[in-house]
Amino acid sequence: MSKKDLTPEESKKLEKSRNLTAKADELWLEGRYAETAPLYEQAAAIAAEITGQNSLEYCSALRNLANLRYVQGKYSEAEDLYQRTLAIMEQELGPAHEDVVD
Repeated sequence: MSKKDLTPEESKKLEKSRNLTAKADELWLEGRYAETAPLYEQAAAIAAEITGQNSLEYCSALRNLANLRYVQGKYSEAEDLYQRTLAIMEQELGPAHEDVVD
């Protein structure tokens, strides 16, 4: 779904998702991982609702959550999330895209 396809309400929700991510990023930098997780989870849920579970917006939210799980030592959970983000990126960008190959 492109930005122009969003209703005003959906745009507000997506902005909320981005604000949650920004707040989570701040907490991450402070090492407050337990407080970070719910915000990233909320952001991912909103992105999935508004843009779909195969969107790059959702993919970005999942990658944030995967990075957090990795730092928390939850490697199996992180790997599952990384695999999902890779699948989305391959689907949306193509397997030869520079962001997928890296």
